[in-house]
Amino acid sequence: MARINYILMLSLLLFCQTSNANSLKSQLKNAEVVVQGRVMSKQSEWVDGQIMTLTHILVRDDLTAAVNGHAAKKNLVISQLGGTALHPQLNVSVSQHLSHQTTLNLGDEALYFTKSDGLGHHALLDGKASVIRIQGLGSDKPILPALTQLAVATHSQAAITTAGVEQKSKPHKAVLKQEALTLMNAKARIRKLLSERKDKGLGNEK
Repeated sequence: MARINYILMLSLLLFCQTSNANSLKSQLKNAEVVVQGRVMSKQSEWVDGQIMTLTHILVRDDLTAAVNGHAAKKNLVISQLGGTALHPQLNVSVSQHLSHQTTLNLGDEALYFTKSDGLGHHALLDGKASVIRIQGLGSDKPILPALTQLAVATHSQAAITTAGVEQKSKPHKAVLKQEALTLMNAKARIRKLLSERKDKGLGNEK
């Protein structure tokens, strides 16, 4: 029975790791740059009849730099359609927003999956998973709530007599619990997937 439980727990751990790896792999398929960073500022202006917002990211860790053999980025500018800006003719503030687009807020700490926009900046990949937000940065264990991992925990259960008096504890049992993926594990998996992509000749060098 113990062997069956061990095999079951191992299978569930591998399934969870594979599921998250596949989720990250889908984002990395078209990503040219993957960075961990913080939104420092945003600037919106009218360009060809549309509002364009440039978001400045302070890069804490350029995950693609070492794999692709280029210098690590210190800053990244992400361009997005939409925002709020003063209309050049009407002289009034106008807002434009795309419902399917991920909104970047000042102070956001996240992993950003981007590609070149052809104008000297970067654009987020399609889908909300192009920005995976980080919680607890600066703590011992920052996490990515959008992704999960399975962890093994042990607990003991006290044996209670019919009189309600605790007599002894049953042996510790290993149980599986689902928890948010840690930033450290996420970055390790991303680097591994990027390295595998490069080995297959699918790496983006920009």
